Amino acid sequence: MAIGKILGRQELMTSAASGPETNIVRGTPFTIAAYRGREGLARIEGDWDRVVRGLEHPRFLHLYDWYWSYLEALEADDAAVHFFVAYRDGEPVAVFPLKSSFRVRQGMKLRFLEIPRHPHLPLSDFIGARKEQTHGVLKALLKHLEGDGRGPAPQPAWDYLSFQLLLEDSCAAAWLESDRPPLLLLEQSAKCNYIPTSSSYEEIEKNFSENFRDNLRKARNKLCATAAVEFLSSRDRSTLRIFFDEFLEVESSGWKGIEGTGSAIKLHPDLTRFYRNLIDTFSPKGACEINLLRERGKCIAGQFCLRVADTCYVLKIGYDEAHSGLAPGNMLMEWLLKTLAAEGEVKVLNLVTSAKWHENWKPRSDRVFNAYLFRRSPRGLLLWGYKALRRNVAPAKSGMTSIRTRPDARPRLSTATRTRAALRPLMRPRPFVSRWNAGADRRAG
Repeated sequence: MAIGKILGRQELMTSAASGPETNIVRGTPFTIAAYRGREGLARIEGDWDRVVRGLEHPRFLHLYDWYWSYLEALEADDAAVHFFVAYRDGEPVAVFPLKSSFRVRQGMKLRFLEIPRHPHLPLSDFIGARKEQTHGVLKALLKHLEGDGRGPAPQPAWDYLSFQLLLEDSCAAAWLESDRPPLLLLEQSAKCNYIPTSSSYEEIEKNFSENFRDNLRKARNKLCATAAVEFLSSRDRSTLRIFFDEFLEVESSGWKGIEGTGSAIKLHPDLTRFYRNLIDTFSPKGACEINLLRERGKCIAGQFCLRVADTCYVLKIGYDEAHSGLAPGNMLMEWLLKTLAAEGEVKVLNLVTSAKWHENWKPRSDRVFNAYLFRRSPRGLLLWGYKALRRNVAPAKSGMTSIRTRPDARPRLSTATRTRAALRPLMRPRPFVSRWNAGADRRAG
């Protein structure tokens, strides 16, 4: 269902009389078209969906609905968000969402483009299939942004590009490996935990520690002895709206509430709108799910999930700390694992982040990293040299895992050798391309 019909966005489609800025990138088979803001996003909905249909394993963060929900609710300056669509032989093959921004360091204004970031956007990526038709597409984007082509000059000014929270099997990771851009720095950021659900729950449970299995058994017995306990789940839009109100209450009842960190969704109208947007845009495809645990009619635990392809993503959880003796969060998680394993439709339960509480469930992990590309301009080269030197000389200050680009700690401008060395620490024994092709089997295994 078109999002404009759901949320009254048709007016955006009528105001763009002029076409997008189009650039035929020299030395490549690609044409890059630049769009901007909500109006630009509305115009590329069809092309975006065509690109997504070519993905072997699409994730929620690749979908048009995800970006529309973000742009409509969380982005104060939508005109700063650009969407670059790459075409080959007239067909859309890739979408690059980039937001223009700046920061001032040591009195110097540094301009950059980044994949949109927000605390409630836990992962990011470009959108495009890893196949022959997209080979060199990242290089074409860089040429376009540097003004190398036949067409109007690119609008956003930049000294460097920032791609943060990329999964190791992401589209961006594959293109960084295949296109090997110059002036690249990488840093490992975090992990994304997941639990394969293709086997029975009894097989999954064998991975848990004996102590945790015992704790689950005790909590299960307490829950069974409690009157009027029910597990509820829905992907129906009208029911989701009712469940969402209950989820907001339980998510704000504990340490996230007004007397705690104040980070609960309910306390922020923009966040509430974002998650309501997700319900309205994902539910027509059966891709939004809310799970609740009620005791005596009151919700004591909840999960906000998205289902895309063969994966269920747990975006947000909440539980009532007043009922901690029943371990409601663990009981709802166990119920979800049992349900997914029994259904057989979902092969992976993705926990999205790497929270401490995940450890008891013995998940597998994909690494998450940040990538920075610097422009061959005075400011870009100066920043590149500073960043590269800092990562080699004093990595401990950053608090992050240092990814050395050269063993001699001296930044130079050679490209292929340093790029390969930078990518190597993030790679498993097999290359990005092999992991891309075998990703589904590895996650389900």
